[in-house]
Amino acid sequence: MKVFDLFKRKSREEEFQEAVASRNYSKIVEIGRQLLKQSKENFVVLNPVADALVKLGKGKEAVEILNRFADRKIKEGYYDTAIILLKKSMKIDPYNVETARLLSEVYTKKNLYYESFKVLEELFKKLKEAGKNTKKVGMMIKRFVDRNFHPYFYEAYGDMLSKLENYQEAFQSYILAGNMYANMGKFEETILPLIKARNIKRTHVIDRQIVKVASKIADISTIKNLLRQILMDNKEDMDFLKFFVKEFISSRKPDELEEIISSLRDPLLKMVLSALRDIEVDDIESAVTNIEKLKLLRPDISSELIGLLMAKHPDSSFLKVVEERVVEESLPSPSEILDSVFSAIDFKNEAEECRVDLENLKRSELSVAVNVEVSKVDEALKFLSLAEAMIGLENYKEALKNAEKAFELNPKNLKAALLISTIHSLMGNYSKGLDFLFGILKRGIFSKEDEARIKEAIGEIYERMGEEEKALHWYREANRVLNSPDISAKINRLK
Repeated sequence: MKVFDLFKRKSREEEFQEAVASRNYSKIVEIGRQLLKQSKENFVVLNPVADALVKLGKGKEAVEILNRFADRKIKEGYYDTAIILLKKSMKIDPYNVETARLLSEVYTKKNLYYESFKVLEELFKKLKEAGKNTKKVGMMIKRFVDRNFHPYFYEAYGDMLSKLENYQEAFQSYILAGNMYANMGKFEETILPLIKARNIKRTHVIDRQIVKVASKIADISTIKNLLRQILMDNKEDMDFLKFFVKEFISSRKPDELEEIISSLRDPLLKMVLSALRDIEVDDIESAVTNIEKLKLLRPDISSELIGLLMAKHPDSSFLKVVEERVVEESLPSPSEILDSVFSAIDFKNEAEECRVDLENLKRSELSVAVNVEVSKVDEALKFLSLAEAMIGLENYKEALKNAEKAFELNPKNLKAALLISTIHSLMGNYSKGLDFLFGILKRGIFSKEDEARIKEAIGEIYERMGEEEKALHWYREANRVLNSPDISAKINRLK
């Protein structure tokens, strides 16, 4: 070593390292700031400076420095480096909205949509629990959900809105989540957001959606109580009861239907559903037996059921047989019927029995599945789900706009086409619905079966308009291809 080396001035880097070794936080910050200005990529300096600032009670500045470096790394495409910096920043200040925004952004750029959403969701929860303002992060979540279309995000967003007591928008988010899950064929996942929507506001549309989905689920044990509650809430609506029975029979779930009917506490409702089930499966003898019992209790319902049976089995001698049996047989009184048939039932508190435990319906959160599905969701499915959600909210103008967008993206989408005609009918614009259906029929782009479905829809519109002859014609045209018992029943009813 030469003599003048003893008097050589130490470099700023050496001074910085000595300050770090001696834990001189003020010196670390003082020298570190200068070094960071000289070299923007100096991570060896960055971490000690951030730590020192925290020790000195200057966490805000530490977060600003880390976020600034992370933002630069995101722009340069070094996403993993940015994530490390932002996670460090988040530990220093768990409530920092800008840090969460950047971390969510970088996850999105890596196609990690689930992780991206979770960053914002966790920040929302922390802010809410701490009594802090959630408005800014709420807006960020709304933008994220609208850009990255997936039902999981809409359902979770609905949960957040519910916590803010914004029930109207929460209701919309739940409906949209349910419709999209259904369109993706994920029926088990569909139920939960629909139940959450129903807990906010019960509508016939939601009840029908739940029943339709439930009939497609392999195991309905967790929602059996809910289905019983739905039946009780709609027990005076014969169309709904017919729909309920039809969905389970057409989905080949007669055992599940029988189990639900048997578990009901309402004797009258039980008999009506039993009769409807018998009619649907062509068990005429059993249907007649139930109808006869109902004639003593509710002649109006009994008459309607006879009409349904006659429409499905247009035998002129059938009604006479029913009437003769009612006259000739010595039937018990209404009270005797109820006592004998339902004496074994223990009448418990129905509301408590039908309470649905949402905790048992929670799904596992599969980040990989969500990340893959977000990238696969096409625009047509998005608009179709939006249209169905808007129908549920009775916002027919928006429903029509979204259904038309879905159809424009895929002109062979039968579901979108039928949805457009349905919305026109709901708005009372029958002629527009007919014009649309006739127009797409002329194109000749659908299969024979799909064309038959369109013809059935035309028949339904004419029937709503009261033009029975035209309805009958189109039902017959549709049934030449479909040979459907349901269409046959419609034809027999109009004849």
